[in-house]
Amino acid sequence: MLRPVSNRASMPAPAPSPRKTLRFARFVVRRRLPIAGLLILATLALAWPSANALFTALGRPLPGPALRIGANARDLFPDHPFVRVQDKFANAFGNSSIVAIAVVVEEGTIFTPETLEKIKRVTQSLDGHDFETRADERQALTEELEAGGAHSPAEIRAELDRLYPPYPVNHDQVRSLVHQTTRIVERNAAGDISSAVLISELPASQAEADALRTKVLTETPELPGALISADQKAALVTASFVTSRLDGPAVYSAVFDHLYSIVEREEDANHKLYVAGAPVVTGWVLAHAWEIGHWVASAYQGSPKPPAGAVTLHAIGRETPRCCSYALSTTPSPQLYSLLYAGTTTVSSSTSSMMGLGSSGRSRTN
Repeated sequence: MLRPVSNRASMPAPAPSPRKTLRFARFVVRRRLPIAGLLILATLALAWPSANALFTALGRPLPGPALRIGANARDLFPDHPFVRVQDKFANAFGNSSIVAIAVVVEEGTIFTPETLEKIKRVTQSLDGHDFETRADERQALTEELEAGGAHSPAEIRAELDRLYPPYPVNHDQVRSLVHQTTRIVERNAAGDISSAVLISELPASQAEADALRTKVLTETPELPGALISADQKAALVTASFVTSRLDGPAVYSAVFDHLYSIVEREEDANHKLYVAGAPVVTGWVLAHAWEIGHWVASAYQGSPKPPAGAVTLHAIGRETPRCCSYALSTTPSPQLYSLLYAGTTTVSSSTSSMMGLGSSGRSRTN
């Protein structure tokens, strides 16, 4: 017996029931006023921290939470085995946050009492000897925040670093011709090893400086090309910074200001200083932030361009750095670009070439 073929397969599927959708739509329409009020309150609650961040930058903080953007350099690294190995051995072998300062003489060599004294001052300043830590203010604020009991230790340190930026240099990773880590290692016939500081006292006369030059070239032949240039017209001073403490624009700007205050203080007619390193690059970006914002705004509003050398850091809520206008009015030199390109290990000019960081066994003969 033949049965009629059903055409159900060719029939279109029934439309989905609109009951749930219509029910929800009717619920919203009937209660549109309270729902609109809830949406407005949620928008205000989410926008309040951003608005408070703006008022805080202008010096008029509002009560309640404020949005803060962290820029911890370590957090930008990927989760990779190589990065974890670097974290493990950073204290012994240094890290990626290195700053290098090249002291270059125009006439003569670095082996003069004046230049060696200048190199020593640069080394001490790079090590943070003259950085204003504001320890009393930090201690008072720490006690105040701890007494309140509303902040964790990490939040307290973040607030301290924001208001009173630190200078997070690793004092064990400072390298220089006149630093105590640059030593002479000797081994006698019996196999005993002795170590002595290369320069325990700076020369007071040119004759003593010439004797020191002979001592450096004969007893530490690995230093030329590492901490001093082959033609003896430049010296390299390096320091590693604790990457995890380079957190936020305030810390980067404090390091940047301090480094260029060294340049401003030590440069003269016969001495030029060139600075490079990852914290320096970030400092330049922050120093130009307001200028970049002005240019972006002028592209839409037709406003005049900012005057040269008038760059400030008001855009990130800080006062103008003491030497920022000086640093930005000076065109970065080819030596600086060469140093950055070589990973803060090379400074080259028409008369000098330097290679190495001075952090290996070649420069530290101990």
